[in-house]
Amino acid sequence: QRIDNQGKVHWLDFFFSSENLQDDAFPQVLAERFQQNITRENFLVEGGAYSSNGEGVCLVTEKSFRKSVPQGVVTADFLSAIGCPILIVTQPLPEESTGHIDLLAQFLSPTSVAISTVDTARAPKQIPVLHGLGDLLRRTFAKLKRPLTLVPLPMAIQDNRIYSYVNFLKLKGRYLVPSYQQVENGIQRKAYVALQNATGLPLVAIPMDAVVALGGAVHCMTLGLMTDL
Repeated sequence: QRIDNQGKVHWLDFFFSSENLQDDAFPQVLAERFQQNITRENFLVEGGAYSSNGEGVCLVTEKSFRKSVPQGVVTADFLSAIGCPILIVTQPLPEESTGHIDLLAQFLSPTSVAISTVDTARAPKQIPVLHGLGDLLRRTFAKLKRPLTLVPLPMAIQDNRIYSYVNFLKLKGRYLVPSYQQVENGIQRKAYVALQNATGLPLVAIPMDAVVALGGAVHCMTLGLMTDL
């Protein structure tokens, strides 16, 4: 969804996948249910592929960006469609199937970003990507002459599965966060404390061990809507 300068919400229906026709049809069904206007966009955008700060700055990995824009040419139509005049493109995590940004980072506010961190000894391949993303964010916000706070949240990688605490969902007054039985309690506790200190909001833990095998967690399974339910 995109919110214009007058605060009006516009629902966007991007192309999803020819292999998941029911998923691709869901936005139209949902719009009819809530009597919302919806605009069909002819770009492929997967859930979790983009993260927006709500003020025109968005994050995406190169893998997801190439799916949306196969020719690699950013057009004004595309930037307008996703509501992101400033698009930060970063490398995806190595050996991760989705290429989605919501395993690496998510905006907490217009000037605050939760970013995954890993233990150097346990996940050396991920270090350059995450450090590079942090540097890219700092350089971009410095050019925009805007403050930036990075909130590191530890991420666990075990048996080639990624347990990300950045894969949360913000609701009104709380955050839904993933919990994993396979992750050491110390790592999980550290992630929860960091997120709660940064946001000041209560956290609701959702068990996600069964979902990790599919390449995601809470944010990948949910959709935030700016409407009263």
